Amino acid sequence: MPSFTITDRGGVSFPPGDHTAVAFFCDNTLDGSPQAALRVVVWSPGHPDVHRVAVGNDGGRQVVVPFADPAATHTVTVTRTDGLSFPVYAAVT
Repeated sequence: MPSFTITDRGGVSFPPGDHTAVAFFCDNTLDGSPQAALRVVVWSPGHPDVHRVAVGNDGGRQVVVPFADPAATHTVTVTRTDGLSFPVYAAVT
């Protein structure tokens, strides 16, 4: 399961059909920061699927973005839109 850390921008590529979603988690409570705001783009032929999500430590729940077309999805890119830099962890599943 490929994973990556986002402090500003990040992403991961993989063979189409290998994964069905991307999951995010972070501990924003360490320094009292608000939840991380992310722009998540799921890439497959035809068009990008853009999501805006908020990720934060709310009792251990992760935020999951499912792929609309897992058989064709090949890349996920993520951009922080909150101006903060604490790490957000991501894994494609």
